Amino acid sequence: MNNPAKRILLNTSFLYGKLIFSAVVTLYSTRILISALGIADFGIYNLIAGVILMLAFINGAMTITTQRYLSYHLGKNDSHTLTKIFNSSVSIHFMISLIIVLVLEVLSIWLLGGFLKIPADKQFEASCCYHMMVVSTFFTVNAVPYDSLINAKEDMRFDAIIGIVETILKLAAAYYITFFSAHKLIAYSAGIVFTTIVIRIAKSLWCRIKYQESSIQMKWLKEGYLFREMLAYATWNLFGSICYVASSQGIAVVLNRFLGVNINGTYAISQQMNSQLQSFSVIISKALNPQIMKSEGIGDRARMTKLSLLSSKSSTLLLLFVVIPLIAEMNGILQLWLPKIPPATGLFCTIILINAVINQLSTGLKSAVQASGNIKLYQSVVGSTIILIVPITYILLQHGCTVFQVLLAMSSMEVVSLTLRLIICHKVTKIGINRFFTEVIVKIILVSSIAVCTMILLQYCLDFSILRLFLTVMLNAIVMSLSIYLLGINASERTIVNAAIRKIKKKNISLSV
Repeated sequence: MNNPAKRILLNTSFLYGKLIFSAVVTLYSTRILISALGIADFGIYNLIAGVILMLAFINGAMTITTQRYLSYHLGKNDSHTLTKIFNSSVSIHFMISLIIVLVLEVLSIWLLGGFLKIPADKQFEASCCYHMMVVSTFFTVNAVPYDSLINAKEDMRFDAIIGIVETILKLAAAYYITFFSAHKLIAYSAGIVFTTIVIRIAKSLWCRIKYQESSIQMKWLKEGYLFREMLAYATWNLFGSICYVASSQGIAVVLNRFLGVNINGTYAISQQMNSQLQSFSVIISKALNPQIMKSEGIGDRARMTKLSLLSSKSSTLLLLFVVIPLIAEMNGILQLWLPKIPPATGLFCTIILINAVINQLSTGLKSAVQASGNIKLYQSVVGSTIILIVPITYILLQHGCTVFQVLLAMSSMEVVSLTLRLIICHKVTKIGINRFFTEVIVKIILVSSIAVCTMILLQYCLDFSILRLFLTVMLNAIVMSLSIYLLGINASERTIVNAAIRKIKKKNISLSV
């Protein structure tokens, strides 16, 4: 398929199919886990394993490193360099995986030695869980070159299939522990390790069979200048990713120190919801990123800028499709989803989702900076800013502030981070600040304001019920769709939408005939 627009549309369809399946199954898996483990044990699992599992974000961010170089040179049609890039990536990520494993094992002495507040009867299970997740991390990080190649080749069909298989295996692991009367944390951790290894093997075999660039050649494992350039790029990406993980998991640790494992269960539920919604919105950027990188590779900065702004706007609008009704009906949804709702879960989820929307606004800005290759300033400034929320949270709780005040501080830091991303992106790629506001921020505010007002009116007219929940979802979808068409997209984008609608109508007419 040579048409980039058609390819983006097809890839988006595959990814949304995977997402819908994965989101439903993952939320159901969470319900099974909470029922099997209980709120306290679920909080312990997410506190201990979360230190490791949040490295999935590092995995995704590190994938961008290799994908950037692969997509950039795909734009140049340089197949010889592609093999060198892949081999250099294999070497780099093997080194990174060893360093991460070493750091995590050293940290385990401190974390499991008394810093974390874990009940005495759960110490052994927590320790086993931690070390098994370290093994899982090793395989996850080493899968990055293969993930990058699949994304750079825009092979989203396989990505969707393997994602569905992974979700099913994790559901099986959650269901499996219901047959255990003891050591459920250990059993579930073992299931996650098994899943990680199976998926890692499947991805490497697929790439070996389908893509000649994935052949391992010893002479190119350390390809001089290219290796050093990619290592520097990967190091700065790793720094930014570690700052994000340290921020998210650092907050969990601070909450644990002051408020105990039950609040960790609440925080874990909000992060679980946030994770699924991020997956929903990231699909657009995942489909657009290869084209953004390729545009920069062929020197088409104007197209790269256009796609980057489109990525920020469209991914945020798609996130709002789900976030607005979710926040409007948060308490009712939690009652339907969870067998027992931990304290302050609704508040946590609401603020975390608002923060996710703020963060999503900068998706295209991140992609633009990544495509330029000049990421040192971006990662050092933004990463350092993000991690500041951990000491801020500690100071606030130490001085008797409420959880609500901590969450507001988190939102404030998201706004600061967005501002810094915009300024740095303007400096690096020359994307206009005014253009970002007019083409992204203003349009999103207009569309979301109409949808929010509609939700408030509906809640005022009807008490909560399954019917109101259904009406909320449907009415929001209709209002958002109309608002986006009339106010959220420009004339050229509206032309593309009209063409797609006409094409669908023609297919329906031909089918009816």
